[in-house]
Amino acid sequence: MPSRKVHKLIDRIFLGEEFNEVHAFKDRPAKWLGKKHRKLFHDHITNLLIGVAFGEKAFLSAVLHDLVDFGSTEVKKKKRRRRR
Repeated sequence: MPSRKVHKLIDRIFLGEEFNEVHAFKDRPAKWLGKKHRKLFHDHITNLLIGVAFGEKAFLSAVLHDLVDFGSTEVKKKKRRRRR
């Protein structure tokens, strides 16, 4: 799972500001679900609700958050397959 620091860096690069609250909210279920936390809050409906509540840039931050999380998972899966 990418660190909060990575998510905030991507926000700064693409959006010009950080959205720490978005990332904290989306990753909150990690406290009790661990690595499976992406089953909650990592979906289009949640991203739309974030956008309605906090604006377009917050929505884009949420989308980027999901892309980075799922992208890092795919990279890890490919690395594991190559080791076999």
